[in-house]
Amino acid sequence: MKPYYKSLLIGCFVQIIFSCAEEISPPTNFTSKVVIFGNITNHTDYLSIKIRKTFPLNSTPSDPVNNATISLFTKDKNKNTYLITDDFSVTDGTYESLQKITPTIGNFYWIEVKVDDVTYQSSQELLRAPIDITNMEIVNNQLRAIFSDPLGETNHYFVNFSFYDPFDDFFLGEETEVSSDVLFDGNANAFIETFDYFGSNIQKRATLTHLNFETFQFYLNVIAQEESNQGYDDEGLDPGRLFASPPTNLTGNILNTTTNQFALGYFGVVSISDEYIFIPQ
Repeated sequence: MKPYYKSLLIGCFVQIIFSCAEEISPPTNFTSKVVIFGNITNHTDYLSIKIRKTFPLNSTPSDPVNNATISLFTKDKNKNTYLITDDFSVTDGTYESLQKITPTIGNFYWIEVKVDDVTYQSSQELLRAPIDITNMEIVNNQLRAIFSDPLGETNHYFVNFSFYDPFDDFFLGEETEVSSDVLFDGNANAFIETFDYFGSNIQKRATLTHLNFETFQFYLNVIAQEESNQGYDDEGLDPGRLFASPPTNLTGNILNTTTNQFALGYFGVVSISDEYIFIPQ
């Protein structure tokens, strides 16, 4: 279709939509819900967890929860359960453990959160061994993070690619990719790639995160939702995003033990490799 006629068609389509629009007032029966988000990694560090409450569309977007109590638990290979810590400081809804946590590979971890006499408990997730990136290369204009995938087990990965000016270390942007090892199980030269690499004279950095399946599925849904919410596609601005994917199911792994319903948010147990830096030639 010629560009003129295509623009005319889109213009008419937009006019029809807005001529039929009707102002709708937000519902008044809003019920606030607790949102919990955080993760624990294989690195020794303070544990940080954010707790908020949802808010109506016409209110100020800030409702931190500062009266929660948090407990971090672990279960070892012999199925012995231990309380690691329940000592946290809180600032504007962000809780931080008073001491650094040193997780153990092969243990399960979860949190219990109490807010207004309601207890929320995350699923028990295994802390898997980290998988290191062994090399990075550019093939057919795509940047690859290369690693050795363990043989005979199902693995799920999240890769963060970040790009910097090599002269002043100025941050230029980042890309994220998620993948399972269905197509490369046991491959010593497995790779995950991204098209955006910001040119040949840009410093590239990458970290590889080893996930549980539930965490992998959650982040996969988050990325799909973000892509669906983007206002542009290959054909330009899509009026009203009428052809966007429907909202994905972002159900987390934190259960309201009173109602047996999943709360909003997620507590992930993940292993992160050390950052791999690709120096431009």
